[in-house]
Amino acid sequence: MNNWANYCSKPFDTCIAEGGAISDPAKRHEIYKRCITIFQEDAFIGSGYLDPYPIVTHKTLKGITTNWRDVNVREVWLDK
Repeated sequence: MNNWANYCSKPFDTCIAEGGAISDPAKRHEIYKRCITIFQEDAFIGSGYLDPYPIVTHKTLKGITTNWRDVNVREVWLDK
C-alpha cells in the first residue's frame, strides 16, 4: 500500500496495525470498519498530492481518453 498523499493519523495507524494483527475475519472486519470511520471523520479526500503523469502523443493520433492514471486506447485512430 502506498501513501502518496502522506496521510498521517496516529489513531488510524494504530487501528490498521490492530486489524493486521488479528486473524479472525469477523473481528478484523469490525476493526477495519472502525479504521474507516476514523479516516472518514478526518474528511480526507486525498487531494493533497498529485503524481504527475504526462501523456505524450502525436497530433494525428486521435481517440485517446484518460481517467486519472488509466489511458484508454481501445478506440484510437490516425487522422492524416
